[in-house]
Amino acid sequence: MISANDVSTNKQAKIAYTTTDKGRPHLWEWLEVSVGKNEVRYETLLKLFFGGEIGPEGSLRQIEAFEEKTRAELELLRPISERLDTRRGDREIAHLYYYLTSRFGVELYEGYLRWCAEAKKLLKESMEEA
Repeated sequence: MISANDVSTNKQAKIAYTTTDKGRPHLWEWLEVSVGKNEVRYETLLKLFFGGEIGPEGSLRQIEAFEEKTRAELELLRPISERLDTRRGDREIAHLYYYLTSRFGVELYEGYLRWCAEAKKLLKESMEEA
């Protein structure tokens, strides 16, 4: 129902998946079903929730690691979203959907980075007060 093609570049391994004619009706059926739930699960948040056990220094390390990973992912996603933004006027309607999906990711990661900055600031302030 799906075909896979290796579209790797020198910098990144990548597989492109395409729906086959046999798979397309199944995709359409799935797209019509309402989403049951959207979940966000981050081990970083679970560890932060229990941060009182290790103190602000340990929590800062967790947030900084999350921030670094988020920045790296955003650096990959932002140029894709920018390229798709320039193609929104194309006759190919699929570009609009690709753009909307990529913008969601950009906005989400930018929000994560704002949260990281605020969380680090508050933890550092708590360390100064102690």
